[in-house]
Amino acid sequence: MSKHPGTPSQLIARRRWIDALRSGKYTQGRNRLKNNDNSFCCLGVACDISGLGEWKFIDLDTSPGFVSGDEELTATPPSSVWEQLGLPRQYESRIWHMNDGIGLSFAQIADFLEEQLEVAPAT
Repeated sequence: MSKHPGTPSQLIARRRWIDALRSGKYTQGRNRLKNNDNSFCCLGVACDISGLGEWKFIDLDTSPGFVSGDEELTATPPSSVWEQLGLPRQYESRIWHMNDGIGLSFAQIADFLEEQLEVAPAT
């Protein structure tokens, strides 16, 4: 099976995401990109390291949302993050399900990403 390709910058962004998931810096959460207790879903980690936006409370929502350009989202990364990673939206439901649906650990999700995607070599 071939891995999902990407540009050199996308391969680097994917490596940064995988490394962040394995870093121990992030506490794993569910249901939101970022929760009030400062836990993150795996997609929230991608947003946090992207450099493409900031966390803000949106309207009356009880959890911070990721604001990037015109997009203000609490449950899914904005298109700019997906573009940075070079991933089609079809990956979103799979990755979300691994984190929120079946509760795989960040390390297990990182393993899946490395199996499915071309990534820059680990340094």
